[in-house]
Amino acid sequence: MPFDDPNEKQVTKRHLMAGVAVGIFLLLAIGGAAVIGGMTASTIKEKTKSYALLEEQLRQANSELQALRDGQTNQDPGSTESSIITELANGQTEPTLVSYGGDLDIDWIPVDLQRKSAPLPSFRAALGYFSDEKTHTSDVGNDSFYAGDSFPLGQVRGGAYDGYELTQQTVIFLGMGSSFYDFYVLVPSSPLNRPIILDSYPPYGTGLGRSTVTSSAESVRKWITDEFPEGTLDIIAAGTVFETEARIPTLDNIDVFSDNLGNSFTIVNILNRENAISMPLNGQAIRLTGPEAEIEVHEGEDGSFYYLREDGLSFRLEIDLPFMDSRNEMSPDLDFRWTDGSEQTVRMTTGTRGGCGFSRFTSVFAEEDLKPLTKVGDLRNVTTGQFDVPVYRSENLGSVTYADLMETTYRTEEQEAAGDWRTERDSVVFVRDGLGRWIRLTNIMIGPQGECGKPVIYLYPKTETDVDVHLEPAGGFSATEPTYNDGWRVTASPNGQLINRDSGESYPYLFWEGIGGLYEEPENYWVVAEEDVPDFLRDKLAEIGLVDHEIADFTEFWLPRMEASAYYRIGFHGTETMDRIAPLETTPSPDSVLRILMDFTELDEPEPSNPPTIRPFVRQGFTVVEWGGVLR
Repeated sequence: MPFDDPNEKQVTKRHLMAGVAVGIFLLLAIGGAAVIGGMTASTIKEKTKSYALLEEQLRQANSELQALRDGQTNQDPGSTESSIITELANGQTEPTLVSYGGDLDIDWIPVDLQRKSAPLPSFRAALGYFSDEKTHTSDVGNDSFYAGDSFPLGQVRGGAYDGYELTQQTVIFLGMGSSFYDFYVLVPSSPLNRPIILDSYPPYGTGLGRSTVTSSAESVRKWITDEFPEGTLDIIAAGTVFETEARIPTLDNIDVFSDNLGNSFTIVNILNRENAISMPLNGQAIRLTGPEAEIEVHEGEDGSFYYLREDGLSFRLEIDLPFMDSRNEMSPDLDFRWTDGSEQTVRMTTGTRGGCGFSRFTSVFAEEDLKPLTKVGDLRNVTTGQFDVPVYRSENLGSVTYADLMETTYRTEEQEAAGDWRTERDSVVFVRDGLGRWIRLTNIMIGPQGECGKPVIYLYPKTETDVDVHLEPAGGFSATEPTYNDGWRVTASPNGQLINRDSGESYPYLFWEGIGGLYEEPENYWVVAEEDVPDFLRDKLAEIGLVDHEIADFTEFWLPRMEASAYYRIGFHGTETMDRIAPLETTPSPDSVLRILMDFTELDEPEPSNPPTIRPFVRQGFTVVEWGGVLR
């Protein structure tokens, strides 16, 4: 009787070995032991059960074989031997290292076909799992980092890892505005081998600013050790192998690029696929040569250039300008020689101000919007040292090149009476970049009223401690208290009381206002009716981790500024964003830091909220807390 008889229990393909037993049985029957036609249904059912038992025994044997292989040294990543796991005396697991090296040739899957899947088991066990439905707790009590989705990127072709699948394992840091970190893992086709983490690729920072483009960690293992709770690496290491030498040329292609005109382009930040920031492709494609290969970039509406890499990350690049030392310095001091022969140093920016920082790196305008143009001088070229970069002023004072500044720039009556700032030679000028585009340079004193509004810094050491505090908002300070003399020098008490070591005066906190660096508007926010704002702020600030007197200070300053509209869209930036807008350094270094910046927009009508996931701040040891908001 055939095995697919609908009247009998079906036997799956996995019963292949059971078929051998059936063959032997049939031979015996033909030899006279029995007549197959005389077999009863009960006999067949008994045989089926025996096949299932045999299958279970095979599974058990396979598991035992896996255990034996895990006790052997991995000599060949493509073989059936797995890497050794050494149990240390303290019960921790020493990571298994292999180094087969060489460049990996990848058959890439198109980015739009890289479908997300569940995270690798070792990451899920160590970090917990964040999904749309819920957050799953990790085995080590981690409450900030979670394993996100895994994305297939392509397959390795040739070499020791031939046939392995290259995947991108995402790790999410849940704070005020989620941060994303990516690990690169080779997944074998055989379940008898463990996944292999490419140890040479610690995750990129995906924030704004060139300092975040590359990781400061020398390896994935070091990064996990530094950033995650104790025990995290042990759990990940128990289920994976760390490859210390293998490289993927595409992933190494991060440096300064150049075009065929001799222009240099620098990566200024990296956008993760999960940032929900669409890459603009409205501009003409430009081919750039990098350290490993050519790339294709497209100019965006914001004047930046974007490159979508094979692994789904989007890179923002800026063309290097001959009068600027660094694209990351938003407001440099530029040396001018005017047409009358006089020289002047003016603090200017190529970016567009917005909120308490900058909304874009480069302000680009069409020539027809500038005409007529008048040359007013030259800029010093940082390479040649000569004043050889022509500078122009637009005589079309009603053009779009001035419109945004006219709408947002505050002028006192005295300033208005003094004359039209648009005609002043050091207020707004224009230069050409290496692509022939017209770039606007704006005096840092000309711009929107918006700035970082009353950020205050609290210091809570465990014992009375002398603390030096250095803060560097990209656009400088407009006010500080006490006076910022290349830093604050204070003696801090555990209750937060500060004594200025320069004057002997006492302060509850350090206060500053100013202009920060480039940042995006909050992606997550709440929409709150005006009458509900007081209770909302108190509840959310407490949930974030501020204590009573910090909340009282915050609401005392901000509530009077949130009474003019029926509704408010309220979002918060967290520590990572504030570290880019206005880097903060204290000596000695704190054990825990919380920095938040509220950004709100007035609304006439309600709209749907898009709230973030809040991870309460935990105060440990010497704690630094800072809150602020965007003045408009």
